[in-house]
Amino acid sequence: MKRRLFFLCLLFAAALSLGSCNKGDETTFISEKLFTTRVLDPYTCYFVDDEGAKYLCLTSMETINTTMNRPLLNKERVYARVLGSSQAVPDGYAAGVNLGWLMFPVTGNIKEYPSDGDTSAAGEDAISVFLGEMGGGYINLTVQYGSDGRTEHDFTLYRIEDTTHEDYKPGCGLYELRHDAKGDSGQGVLTNILCFKLDEAEYDKGAVVLVPDASAGGKKVLIEADRDMRKVVEIINE
Repeated sequence: MKRRLFFLCLLFAAALSLGSCNKGDETTFISEKLFTTRVLDPYTCYFVDDEGAKYLCLTSMETINTTMNRPLLNKERVYARVLGSSQAVPDGYAAGVNLGWLMFPVTGNIKEYPSDGDTSAAGEDAISVFLGEMGGGYINLTVQYGSDGRTEHDFTLYRIEDTTHEDYKPGCGLYELRHDAKGDSGQGVLTNILCFKLDEAEYDKGAVVLVPDASAGGKKVLIEADRDMRKVVEIINE
């Protein structure tokens, strides 16, 4: 599955292009988090965070689209720094914000686990997960992996429905993450965010995600997410 990778070391370059608050605007807060975009028309958009709060974007769509070299799409998943403004906004918005920078996480849908249990076709390359959370209808994983910085990697999340699985926990969905480096043996380390869309039926559950961990020599890492879907959770090495 073709995906464009945007990693954290490029974010500050974007900040120089997008800028921050307009002159005269008072910066009231700075926030960096995941959002889902809502594009109302060619001139207006807002961001919805994973708690459901709406932020009207005061940075012009022309500036955003020029920096991106393409139009910002409705319902895109973005990781952004937003700068609060003192400018008044319509009712229903938590605040008006200017855009500091943004990146696009790797996004995809969760796949059904193969009937034979063999997920090796989706890759068996190591990956380190150092942040796991659920919110906004997504499982969000912040990951690091080795790369030359040019090769496009693939990431697949499988849903395991076997209640007899040793890692199954009542009340939680069980998933397995796979990484295909496409033969990339580069020595650099990239950081990225993976966002996998949950079905509505899954969203009221917690999650257990099994991943191969680069720092543990290929051992499994168990990531648990609480039922409230918003709590950042610790990673437990087995």
